[in-house]
Amino acid sequence: MATAAVTLPGGAGASGVIPCPLPATVEDAICAAQKTQPGGWENAVLSQGVQHLKPGTALEAAAYTLVSYDTLGSRAINVPQTECRGINLKQLSQLVDFIRDHAHLWVETYSGSPNFEQPLELQTFNLYHTSHWVIKPATLRYRCSFVELVAKDAETQFPCWFVSHAWQEAVCRFVACLRQHAELRNAVGLAYWVCAYANNQHKLQDEISANPRGTSFYKAMKLAVGVVLILDRDATPFKGDLQWRVLSDYLKEARTAQESRNSDRRQEDMERNFARKLEDSNAKILEKQDRVAEFLRGALQNDITTVMSRSDMVVDVVKENGMMVKESLGDLKRLQINGLEIANATQDTAQQNLHRAGEIRNAVEGISSQLSDAPSRSALTYGDRIGDRSPANSYRGEERERPATAGRRYDGRSTMGRTIS
Repeated sequence: MATAAVTLPGGAGASGVIPCPLPATVEDAICAAQKTQPGGWENAVLSQGVQHLKPGTALEAAAYTLVSYDTLGSRAINVPQTECRGINLKQLSQLVDFIRDHAHLWVETYSGSPNFEQPLELQTFNLYHTSHWVIKPATLRYRCSFVELVAKDAETQFPCWFVSHAWQEAVCRFVACLRQHAELRNAVGLAYWVCAYANNQHKLQDEISANPRGTSFYKAMKLAVGVVLILDRDATPFKGDLQWRVLSDYLKEARTAQESRNSDRRQEDMERNFARKLEDSNAKILEKQDRVAEFLRGALQNDITTVMSRSDMVVDVVKENGMMVKESLGDLKRLQINGLEIANATQDTAQQNLHRAGEIRNAVEGISSQLSDAPSRSALTYGDRIGDRSPANSYRGEERERPATAGRRYDGRSTMGRTIS
């Protein structure tokens, strides 16, 4: 019975061959491999020589190679912007390990090489080989970029550095250069933008533009913080290569931008110097203001002290005058009391005098009444003599003899040398 010989990788450069009875297809070969090595054949590609066989292709009595890419990634995530598809050193190291385990199963693909269709090895496995044997077959099922296949999430794939390099350089040396760069730049864990891994190799027409500024290369350069240029051993220039044209345009813009930044920096320096001078001037003004404020504060304190001292004097004077006023008020009160007492006494005396005057008036009126009732006399009678002090006559025992005086009228009557009291 005719069979097809299918070679399976055994890891670390080892391999095994299983027979696949004919007639058979690519799917039959994969089923036979699953029986021999269970699991891990969902994303597998069967190849013959340099050709990848499509599903459903009938096999012949020939030698085939079956490789599973499940270890690189079992699913793909979507990173829509190509310029955001960076790859880190951990993912590149896993790629190098994968190449080391499978390089002996693959052959040279370049027909112009003297080693065409000869087995490959790790030290000469370049990016052309990687694109043919790893990137395209591994991403065929999902039709995505290699970064989208190996990434866990889109955020960690954001690139910090753009990498320009020669495809003919061995991948292992390329990764070694990036590892050295990461150590020098302290960029371990950061992602690098590498065109072969970032571009979708199944849709390159979407990634390439006639205008270099419209390509993913240019956009990635604009996005990255810097460019890493990796040369091959002979430092071969990339004349006519798209990356070089893009890089040239980028460097021109970078130079213009640098000149603009230098101009801006000079302007910033001038503004900074002006701001520094203004700050110094403000500091001097504030210092003078502080001195003036300190002087005014001292003067105000002296004025306050003087006012307080004078206030104390005023308070003392007011207190002293208050005592005097208080004493004066006491004296005035005593005077008022004495005045009231005197007024009361005067009032009593006046009342007594009025009462006495009333009595005298009544007596006088009585005497007047008596005199009006007595006969008129023009001369002394009853043997009265002038100068005689003995009473010549008596009127109810009330009259007394008085010394002779000038004649005077009294109550309408005349006395002759005597006054009747």
